[in-house]
This record gives sequence, C-alpha cells and structure tokens, in this order.
Amino acid sequence: MITQKQKDQIEYKAKETLRINLSKITYKYKNLKETNDYLLEKKQQREITRAYNKAELWKKNQIRKAEGKKVKEKVKTEARYKTKADRYFSRVVRSIWAFQENGERYNYDYTWKIKMRIKDLTCGHFITRWVYTLRYDLNNCLPQTKWQNQAEHYNPSLKTQFRNILIATRTIEVVKTLEEIHNKRDRNENKKVIMKDEYEKWKTEYEQYSYMRE
Repeated sequence: MITQKQKDQIEYKAKETLRINLSKITYKYKNLKETNDYLLEKKQQREITRAYNKAELWKKNQIRKAEGKKVKEKVKTEARYKTKADRYFSRVVRSIWAFQENGERYNYDYTWKIKMRIKDLTCGHFITRWVYTLRYDLNNCLPQTKWQNQAEHYNPSLKTQFRNILIATRTIEVVKTLEEIHNKRDRNENKKVIMKDEYEKWKTEYEQYSYMRE
C-alpha cells in the first residue's frame, strides 16, 4: 500500500520535471512574439501539451508501481530506430548536391532556390512521410526550409509547386508512381518497413558524405 509521503514525493518530482521541461520550451521559443509565426506558435502549444501529458502519465505509472500494480512499459526499440533512420535519411537528402564555402556546408531550398546552410534546411516530403513505403524514398524528397516544410500542410499551392519541381528534377512518370503508391497504400504498410534496416542503410549511405557532416 502506498503511503501519503510516497504520493507527495511522486507529485513533487512530477511537478518539478514539468517545470523544467516548460522552462526549456519557453526558452526554445523565446523569440516567438517577435516573429509572430503562427506555425511555430502551434508547435509550441503541442510541445506544452505533450509535456503535461508526459508528466501526468509518469505520475500515474509511479503510483501504480508503488501500489504493486503492473505498468505496461512501451517498447521503444522500434521508435528509436525510426528516429535515427529519419535523422540519417534527412542528412543524406540535404547533403546531395551540397557544397562548401568558407568552411560552411550549403545546399539550396528547391522551392525558393535559396542558398542555406545544411543544418538550417529540412528534408521535405512530397507524399507525407506517414506513407511508410515512401518515407525513405529519395524520389519523394528535396531539401526545404523549415517554414515551407510545415506550411505545405496549410497551403495547397506550395504542394503543387513541390510537385512541379519534382517533375522537372525527376520525371512525370516518377511523380505519378509516387501518387499511385499513396492512393493504393496498404494500411498495414508500416509493419512492413523494418526501421532497424532503414537506419543501418541510411547511416551507411551517409558515410560517403563524411566531409559534409554537420
């Protein structure tokens, strides 16, 4: 049986952890009011909500453990590999056709043709990355600014522009194939993509860009 003292200790640790995480989020978005960026504001709100939910879940699990009840632990292995695979794939996409100037590594945002540092670009997906069979397809991706990558979800004209650029840099046949896969996708396709394999593949691929490392 859990004591009130144990409950108080768990409650205190949960609140303290939440306070620290909220402070980090506030610092991360300290210039938000100056930029007046709607997309960043929404992202900040999502991070705040996640911080509250995470703290609450941790508190409930700790209480259940103290009471001797079982707590279902999440298997994080696959999620970890997905995060790593995303990181290395993004680096490969941003490193293709990259170049160096004065010790810095640059590439172009393919939508606006803006020269930017590799670390300031993101990996933009034409077909959403939640279609797992196309998540790591180089024909589906181009370097983009962070703003454009997010804005495409709200601005159809940017998506059309992305499509036209893919047609110009790939072929219309390639783009149509991507769209067909998207339209005919299997709901269980995410189970067919082995994240460990993707991670190892793109980590190895990135080795050839070792001189371009961030």
